[in-house]
Amino acid sequence: MNRPPRGKVLFITGTDTGVGKTVLTVLLLRFLRSQGVHAIALKPFCSGPRDDATWLHEEGGGELTLDEINPYHFQAPVAPAATRSEVKKPLTRSRVLAHIHRVATHFDVTLVEGIGGLLVPLTRSLVLADVIEGLKCETAVVGKDALGTLNHSLLTFSELRRRKIPATQLVLMKNFAPDASQSTNSLVLSQLIAPVPVAVLPKLVGGRLLKPKNKLDAIILKKTIARFGEVSIFCPRRCEHDDASRKQTQRRGRAGCQ
Repeated sequence: MNRPPRGKVLFITGTDTGVGKTVLTVLLLRFLRSQGVHAIALKPFCSGPRDDATWLHEEGGGELTLDEINPYHFQAPVAPAATRSEVKKPLTRSRVLAHIHRVATHFDVTLVEGIGGLLVPLTRSLVLADVIEGLKCETAVVGKDALGTLNHSLLTFSELRRRKIPATQLVLMKNFAPDASQSTNSLVLSQLIAPVPVAVLPKLVGGRLLKPKNKLDAIILKKTIARFGEVSIFCPRRCEHDDASRKQTQRRGRAGCQ
């Protein structure tokens, strides 16, 4: 993998709360670091138990403090706008963006895990999507591979497209009770949100070890995570070459029509 320019950001959002955003963030962080990329993961907002932020802190090897990884923590397990918990600093978009950009200058890639879904209200006048929009970064979406994910995923991608936020991939998580929809979810969504690719992450065991159950699942997991290496923020040289090739092909096509 080519080392990306310092300061690149990838946002990991979800179709809902509890869908597996932290799992994907940890897997991506481990992958990037294994490839020699100086990466870190942030979770700017956290409500209720701070377990997810603590996990990211541990995975980051102590390079940042817990409060740097999670600057806004709310005691009540509800949306930030619905809590009366006091925070150490006012929650404004400019403050959040400044914090993320300040951290990102010290790393090749900064993964930013969101809270809940795109329209979770952070304050009465600010939703999570406003922060993503301000970052002007690419976004990965995590959803359940379960009944209901078609509606939740399509609503999420509708909002991303409305705001012109670039999406790199939809990852469906199988760590939920199996149901009949799992045989069709990825196929239907790959048709409806094309050209955004849809991947299905196998069920993982072993708690924070995140171990596949068998060899086949291990192969699927490895390929799914490695595919993120093709995202433009991770492989700028390859993507610049691809863009140049596409433009050259387009010019040839136009010339042939004249």
